[in-house]
Amino acid sequence: MVGVLFALALVNAGSCQEPSPAGVPPGAATAHATQLNLAYDAISKVIISGTPPPIDNFDADAELITKLPPFKLSNPAGAANTGRAIGALSGLLSLIPAVGAFVSMGASMAAGAAANAAQQHAQEEQRAQSRAIMAAGRRTGLAYYHGWTRTTAGQHATIVKPEQGLTISLDYGNNTYSVERDDPAMATYTVDATPPPTATIVGTPSSSTLAPASIDHRAVRGYRLSGSIETTQDLGFCNTGTHAIEITEYVSDLPDPDNHIAKPPDPSSVLNSACQPTTTASSFEPGKLVLYRSTAIRPSIAGDLILVTELGNLRTLTPQDLTTLFSTPPDFTEEHD
Repeated sequence: MVGVLFALALVNAGSCQEPSPAGVPPGAATAHATQLNLAYDAISKVIISGTPPPIDNFDADAELITKLPPFKLSNPAGAANTGRAIGALSGLLSLIPAVGAFVSMGASMAAGAAANAAQQHAQEEQRAQSRAIMAAGRRTGLAYYHGWTRTTAGQHATIVKPEQGLTISLDYGNNTYSVERDDPAMATYTVDATPPPTATIVGTPSSSTLAPASIDHRAVRGYRLSGSIETTQDLGFCNTGTHAIEITEYVSDLPDPDNHIAKPPDPSSVLNSACQPTTTASSFEPGKLVLYRSTAIRPSIAGDLILVTELGNLRTLTPQDLTTLFSTPPDFTEEHD
């Protein structure tokens, strides 16, 4: 959902034919994966009562992440409070696209402490630590090749090969891996559920086009959408009440490997989705890759909240990358349930 990316050769499925790699039958790549040799990094930030970073700031933000000290709890009481609060922000953060469960893996304590900070349960030292960690962000690496995907965060990586029904999880800390295989014969069920709560638009949203800019040496087009919503119950990052929403987005000419939408959503649905982000797709140019997005929610469950995604380190995958990124390292040991 959660920035990150690179210089690459784009292969558009349907516009050119390319030999299938070993193990990938012709046509296995979906229409979704228009960029067949793309890799990039993404930084996802959660800023409480602050300001978003400037655009094209990926390298500086990546360096900041490497300099952060590990999160430390100052006392047992704080630890208990933090544990109880993890569900408030960490669970929500894990839903941010492009970040997924990696936020829970790598920043759950920070997220929990931030929730405590909003509730005045944590000590000042923990508030400062957690806010610094979340504002600095979580770095995730993504790679796409002929329908395969790899997501990396910290010492963990997940490789998905849909046409083989394989999901491979790698643990570089322990040099182990596990394999999950889809069973095509497995029965599936549809469960009826109560529709989730939604927000109501207050007034008329406004949108504007921003001045052209450059990110990672690429021309991008900027847009801003502003409006207010009202919720009658707690909804994701939003408490019950009225919230001012501002979404800023810079879109590139690169095809988005994950999101292909027929037409842009209407402003009301975009503002509604701010409380519970569900997609990294552009709100203004569907099918194009967003290199920078900030979503401000004022107020949120933890004061004024700004969710930011930055993309950088864009690159083309090489034959060596395909070996190292989409294969299990030879010295890894398989874990079995």
